[in-house]
Amino acid sequence: SAARILASAGELDRAKDLAATANATLLSSAKTNSEAQTVVASLFVTLGNVSQAVGMVELMEADEKMSAFALLSQFCKDQEMVRSLLERSREMILAVKGDFYSQSMKLSELVSAYLKADRVDEAFELLSKIKDPHTLHISAIAVADILRKGGRIDEAEAALDIATKVAQDIVSERSDDIPGYASFSR
Repeated sequence: SAARILASAGELDRAKDLAATANATLLSSAKTNSEAQTVVASLFVTLGNVSQAVGMVELMEADEKMSAFALLSQFCKDQEMVRSLLERSREMILAVKGDFYSQSMKLSELVSAYLKADRVDEAFELLSKIKDPHTLHISAIAVADILRKGGRIDEAEAALDIATKVAQDIVSERSDDIPGYASFSR
């Protein structure tokens, strides 16, 4: 966004003015747009105004907050605040009961956010919470890749073991398990 470019060019006052204008526009809008709110909130984080950003996210619906807090962490320079934002997102996601697929998708997003924040141990820990096999498979491979790149081979193998196990559960080796309507070989 233009405000980020201004901030990176050292024009902090102009960037802050632009962010304030964007925020005022959002507030005056009759319809709430959570995506736009998240973009403006991430801009406030970039400019160092984390409390303003958190305040904007708090106004969102609960489902949208989960992803927004994780996204904000990617723009934060203060590692303690990054940890706090990710933990807040984690708590909210794990508190939701019922729809395991939706929760698994949110947890996968959070695994990615932890990896981007160089918090691979927390990402690895979240794998055990992901219930959807496809989502777990993808997340486990992502964690394994980062662990391997970091020279943590034993842990990378453990993450790959999770991915392999879940892949075996996804893909049946017996054709009897495949319903007739899903097979062209019958």
